[in-house]
Amino acid sequence: MKLLPNTALFPSGVEHFRDWQSMDLGALAPALAQLSQQHSGPLAVLTSSTQEARQLQEALAFYLANHAIPVALFPDWETLPYDLFSPQQAIINERIQVLHQLPTQQQGIVLVPVNTLLQRLPPQSHVTASSFDLAVGDTFDLESTRQRLTESGYRNTNTVYESGEFAIRGAIMDVFPMGEAQPFRVELFDDEIESLRLFDAETQRSTGKVERITLLPAAEYPLSEAGIAQFRESFRNTFDVDHRHNQLYLDVTDGIPSPGLEYYLPLFYPTMATLFDYLPANTGLIELPGLEEAAEQVWDNIAARYESRRHDTERPLLPPSTLFMPLNELQAHLKHHGRARFHQQKGIAFPFADMPTLTSREREHPLTPLLAFAEAADNTQI
Repeated sequence: MKLLPNTALFPSGVEHFRDWQSMDLGALAPALAQLSQQHSGPLAVLTSSTQEARQLQEALAFYLANHAIPVALFPDWETLPYDLFSPQQAIINERIQVLHQLPTQQQGIVLVPVNTLLQRLPPQSHVTASSFDLAVGDTFDLESTRQRLTESGYRNTNTVYESGEFAIRGAIMDVFPMGEAQPFRVELFDDEIESLRLFDAETQRSTGKVERITLLPAAEYPLSEAGIAQFRESFRNTFDVDHRHNQLYLDVTDGIPSPGLEYYLPLFYPTMATLFDYLPANTGLIELPGLEEAAEQVWDNIAARYESRRHDTERPLLPPSTLFMPLNELQAHLKHHGRARFHQQKGIAFPFADMPTLTSREREHPLTPLLAFAEAADNTQI
């Protein structure tokens, strides 16, 4: 399968969108893979479900295996709205990594399920301000680094096994940074970083050395002094409850990441962001079929959960529009971006090149046209 050269996927001029006929996953994945090489910026593919996004992620990884085009999934928390427990650390890891990379990404594909698209996000300043580097030769203060990691959401444990954990033993600190596949061992000589070693979390054996690592925040909220102060003030101004006996309020005051704290993110920040605040200006939006209907269903579920839990005075809730984008706000954001929309029943046909005719007449190798077609597809920079 090959696209015609210079396929104009996105509209120009006064148009805000272009409608294309829908296609199944087997045709969509290779088309998006080629378009990601043609487009001058990243592609944000908006899907109607997490399942659809994960299936597309696997297919795109196959078609882009030989290209330096990253494919990332920006997952939702995989919890029900207003749940009393937090997302798995692996999910937070994926989300933080996407939020860190997306603003400066020059090429690639990020898959965004509708559940994630509707979520309000921490501002970019949280990711940048809570991130810091460690390099061999740097002066290292163990206590201040411990405090900084704790404020960024890392958990102090005896042994490091998963992302978002750190452990200190004498002049050694083990840390598993968000977005990394392996933990690191920081070895000190006096107050200087002598070495940074990767190690296997299961065997604790060293697997290599690096000169520098970047530590991203391990949570979407800050438990710094400023973050806690912002939360306390916002909580008192928002909820008409006795905060002196509210366990959530007391936990955050003590710097404890209370389960389900993600559903109180807006209390940590003066203003919240959305995915659109993280997208580079040259991002191409691709809207897959069923997005609007799925967004309506998500909102119905959010409203139902809110109504069933809103009268719990021990766990007061933020209104849905504080945590999620209403549908009219989502549409307003989409209208500001040129985007391609795939429809089940309308739109123009996608511009694939015609396959060559295969015949054995007067030809020693009858597959020669097909092989030439495939080679041209691999070599053409579209």
